[in-house]
Amino acid sequence: QAEDCENVSLAYWTTEPPGQAAIESDSRLEVTIQINGQSARAQLDSGATSSVVELDLASRLGVTPQSPGVVPGGCSFGLGKRPVESWTGQFDSFAIGNERIRNPRLHFADLWKDVTYTQTGSRVPKKLEGLPSMLLGADFLRSHRVLIAHSQRKIYFTYAGGTVFPAAPAKACGER
Repeated sequence: QAEDCENVSLAYWTTEPPGQAAIESDSRLEVTIQINGQSARAQLDSGATSSVVELDLASRLGVTPQSPGVVPGGCSFGLGKRPVESWTGQFDSFAIGNERIRNPRLHFADLWKDVTYTQTGSRVPKKLEGLPSMLLGADFLRSHRVLIAHSQRKIYFTYAGGTVFPAAPAKACGER
């Protein structure tokens, strides 16, 4: 068990100051990120191959499926009952902790479109509320060394190399 480590960096592998982000939620590994300077919540999700921004957030930032330069990003699975169409678009910046990435090409999709619940005694499905605006997937985790310090409610990370958000065009759901 960690003891007396509240104010000590647990990023033992580096002599440089590591990136840090506070874990916000008790049940999920959620952190605050910034996309184009706007704060949002992101959930670390090692089961997601690619990091994905929620369509609503992307639209508020001016990136939609109809935006110039946006290409199909393929089908996303595991976010509800059906596959979800995704796209890849250019954003101005992405930041987590003290790390800032300029001009990232990020996947975006209507992540929570089919994620609903039905209240006992009802037959009307309702959308879940309070879901994160981004999933930080395996692409982010592969390009960083990450330590989750539950005792401090923080994550520590350092860039390890490679493209953080590789975004290759893929076939749309209907073309598979």
